[in-house]
Amino acid sequence: MIVLHEINLAAAFADRIVMMQEGRVAADGTAQDVITPDLLRAVFDLQADVITDPANGRPVCLPRIPEGTAQGDASRAAE
Repeated sequence: MIVLHEINLAAAFADRIVMMQEGRVAADGTAQDVITPDLLRAVFDLQADVITDPANGRPVCLPRIPEGTAQGDASRAAE
């Protein structure tokens, strides 16, 4: 067993992931079951896309900067 706080590292190597929220289990299962946009939003208030890594079939979390923030506005202006 190992504790990781880096979502993509956990998704790439762990057979089982337990997602915690305020000291309680919010989700428990495979990376595909646990690393989902809905759970990431509910547990971490994180807007993210989740894609499948074509090399290993595991999920990859792609965080999104919310619109209306300085970083999100700057990113949009660069497009």
